[in-house]
Amino acid sequence: MFDINAILGRGYKNVAALDIGSSYIKFLELEGDNLENLVLKHYATEQIPRNLINEDGKIENSDDLKSLIAKCVKKSGSKTKNLVISLPNSSIINKKIILPKFTLEDDLKDEVYQEATKLLTSDIYIDDVNIDYYIIGDNPKNSDEDEIMLVVSKKEKLDQRLAVLEELGFNVFIVEVEQFAFQNLLKLMKGPDFLDNTYILADCGANALKLYVFKECELIYTKDSEIGGVVFIN
Repeated sequence: MFDINAILGRGYKNVAALDIGSSYIKFLELEGDNLENLVLKHYATEQIPRNLINEDGKIENSDDLKSLIAKCVKKSGSKTKNLVISLPNSSIINKKIILPKFTLEDDLKDEVYQEATKLLTSDIYIDDVNIDYYIIGDNPKNSDEDEIMLVVSKKEKLDQRLAVLEELGFNVFIVEVEQFAFQNLLKLMKGPDFLDNTYILADCGANALKLYVFKECELIYTKDSEIGGVVFIN
């Protein structure tokens, strides 16, 4: 889960974000040195034809998607090539795990990969997935252990998106997950209050309603319902 302060701290003054949804592409560009002076510089959307991206998030026609993204970016007027994207929750598996504290990063990485194999079904191999993780902090029950968020995604879905964007000349330097992006959003909106209270966030999309429940800064419940805001007429 990335922190926007960390992006600005890398020296990126202009950062763009692209959301490839089931019905729309949304593109925006932010400019600024810190959270206090961030400005929305460019924004545009473009409708995606039905069946271009299937229910599992797989791209059915890369050339058509590339053309739509290029059209959307041109409409926005943005020139930046530094890009942040996200993966839908349906494309990833995430789990909080507890591991002993490791002195060497490689030892921690090996143990995380072992834990990741336990999340895979029999028809998915470790070479077919991307694995990422971050240390949340000390295990409240044992200071000699760390709480770690483990995230696993199929390479095919991410590689498809990266290939399209690289062909368009973008530098994709962060790949986020939807639910973590919402968590960051609430942190920015609520500040210290987010640490001590419970919040329910509703994401009303074209094809689904997604509910997220956060308690004391932690996601404790999610639910997707097939109730969307767009009616398709054949």
